[in-house]
Amino acid sequence: MKENLINDKEQAYLSKTLATIDTNAPIEIGLDDITYTGPHLENLAKFYEEMGFKQLRQALDLSGEEAAPVAIDYTEVEQVTSDMLTEDSFFHFEIFGDNYHTEPIIGFAWGTEGQLYASTDTGLLQTPIFKEFLEKTPLKVYDFKRAKVLLSHLGITLQNPAFDSRLAKYLLSTVEDNEISTIASLYSQIALPLDEVVYGKGAKKSYPRKGGPY
Repeated sequence: MKENLINDKEQAYLSKTLATIDTNAPIEIGLDDITYTGPHLENLAKFYEEMGFKQLRQALDLSGEEAAPVAIDYTEVEQVTSDMLTEDSFFHFEIFGDNYHTEPIIGFAWGTEGQLYASTDTGLLQTPIFKEFLEKTPLKVYDFKRAKVLLSHLGITLQNPAFDSRLAKYLLSTVEDNEISTIASLYSQIALPLDEVVYGKGAKKSYPRKGGPY
């Protein structure tokens, strides 16, 4: 112990200096200057812009108004024809709960920016024209792993995806969650309702009424 103190005398004095609070440090501000008055969002937004933090900048709400969900036009289909299925279509398969290993598909939608289709009839997915397309075409989906498991319940085997938006979001940023509403808000400035808004939560969770807002 003695030898260590002798050999490391300079480090010991330095450690003492670093651990000592300097009560004589010059302070040019008073207590009134550090009173919390709320977040300075404008300054934070400017900092985000200077640093190139685009996603964090977009997440700031400087308008003070909640963005209204957009209306999405779609065609509800009862049968599928080949002209409805194109390689540039994006597919989504919806479930009511969270566990896609046990939950059934309650609805699905697909299409492009110009034309969207939707249905709650999962039997359509098993029609020859739809099943062949799904199995032979690399799909663009939200969460490919989930889509692959859900469709496997119907005897449909997917190829590797052309695009997985959930995975892409995760690779771009791990700051926010990877929900569809978050992705839409960050990368398209579209305000989609959260699941709890569409379905409710807790004991009030239920399927949305047909013909309702969602």
